[in-house]
Amino acid sequence: MFNILLSVPLNGQVLSYVATVVEIYKLKKYLVKHLDPLAPVDEGWTDGTYKIMVSFKVNKDGSIEDIKTDKYQGSKTAELCIDLIAKGPKWEPAIQNGMTVNAYRKQPITFVIEKQQ
Repeated sequence: MFNILLSVPLNGQVLSYVATVVEIYKLKKYLVKHLDPLAPVDEGWTDGTYKIMVSFKVNKDGSIEDIKTDKYQGSKTAELCIDLIAKGPKWEPAIQNGMTVNAYRKQPITFVIEKQQ
C-alpha cells in the first residue's frame, strides 16, 4: 500500500499528515456521494468557478471542530460545505515530532457553473 506524506510548515516546525491512497479515495468518494452539486445554482449563483475553502481543527482523536469557510459566509452553499465536513468521516490527526497533535486543516470544495448551450 502507498502512503502520501503531506507536510505543512508552521511556526518554524513541520506538521506532517500521512494519508494512504485508500483514505484519500474514501474522502473523495464521500464528497462525491454527499455533495449537492446544484446547491449554488439553486441559490442563484451565476456562471463561474467558486472555490470554497473549508477550514477546521482536527483533534488528536481525529474528530473535528471549529469549522468555517473563507468565502460566501452565510450562503446556503457555504453552510452545505460546512455540514458536509462536519458529518464526514474522522480525519487522520497530524504528527509533530513523532507525537499526535491537534492541527488546523483546509479542504477546498470547488463548484463550476456553466451555461448549457
